[in-house]
Amino acid sequence: MRIQLIAAMAVNLIISIMGLHGQELQVIAVNEQKKVAMFFPSPIRQATTGSEDFQFSYNEQTPQYFGILQGRKAPESNLLVITNDGRVYSYLLKYREELSRTNYFITDSMAIGKESGVDLEEKVPKVDSVHYEKAGAYVLQKAHTLQKSKKQSGIAFTVLDILYVEKELFVAFEIDNSSKDLYEVESVNTIIEHGKDRAGRSFQELNLEEVYHFHTPKVVLPQTTQRFVIAYRRIGIGGKARLRFYLREKNGYRNLKI
Repeated sequence: MRIQLIAAMAVNLIISIMGLHGQELQVIAVNEQKKVAMFFPSPIRQATTGSEDFQFSYNEQTPQYFGILQGRKAPESNLLVITNDGRVYSYLLKYREELSRTNYFITDSMAIGKESGVDLEEKVPKVDSVHYEKAGAYVLQKAHTLQKSKKQSGIAFTVLDILYVEKELFVAFEIDNSSKDLYEVESVNTIIEHGKDRAGRSFQELNLEEVYHFHTPKVVLPQTTQRFVIAYRRIGIGGKARLRFYLREKNGYRNLKI
């Protein structure tokens, strides 16, 4: 992947502001020693900073969900980002010698508005439920060869299999509750980790975009087992990247990571 740096560019937009009046922009601290990663819920289509002292790099040829910020000592500036779904995000940039955060995970609710004439609802793709139902059933019924598990306090979380079906990544999971208490599922997430590990530190995480759930449980009763499939938007996974899987309990401590 080739990422091009941009310093500043003219962006002629008419923005329909949604509740911006009186809203304080989030401040993002940067410096020249560390790279600050920003992960957006939709691929980045266009971005610019207000000063050449602050640089935001992203993939202009193949839109992706993240960009990288760096900056040198200078007066504060700003960052404007527009994603493929028409949402507009704005931030204040400040130089700091020490950074308390190097990763920012952005949600739709953080957008300050949208491009004029863009109907956000029209950008949401229609889900072909028949396709996903058939694919989900197939992934559950096939012989599972992966079988990676973690256990804690009577809860076993297993990744049964990973399968590419057309443009999606299907992951088959199993939650086995051998405890005496019911298990309420808060979330099941699949994350890609990029970069160095352990001793090297400085790796980046990106949540895969969920497109369909097949039999994903809200509750797993005591002494029962639930199998289910989650379909994710398929993205390229490089040789140095790896998948991580997280199961989190609602209002509990039995959280598992594979």
